Amino acid sequence: MIWQRKRKYFLDMLSSKDHSFREKVWRYIPYVVSYCRIVDKNDLADKKKYFIELLSSDDYKTRLNAWSFVCSLLHIGVIEKDDILDKKRYFFDLLSLGD
Repeated sequence: MIWQRKRKYFLDMLSSKDHSFREKVWRYIPYVVSYCRIVDKNDLADKKKYFIELLSSDDYKTRLNAWSFVCSLLHIGVIEKDDILDKKRYFFDLLSLGD
């Protein structure tokens, strides 16, 4: 019972309206899926859209941080390449900000 409440609370945090907070929670997903096993890839299927939103966040730091762990999420199968293709221009925008 306690385990289920913690799991639900964690899943709810993945869709927080606060993009900065949400990005910080998503950062731990590779660890949580691989080692803690609080949630698995199937639990995250309905939540991945909230991560995808972060890739185009108006906040530069949130967007940069989200893009920094795309490879980890791809590697563990939480997201797929097709999930992020629509957002690739936001990645290129990050690169142009360095000019």
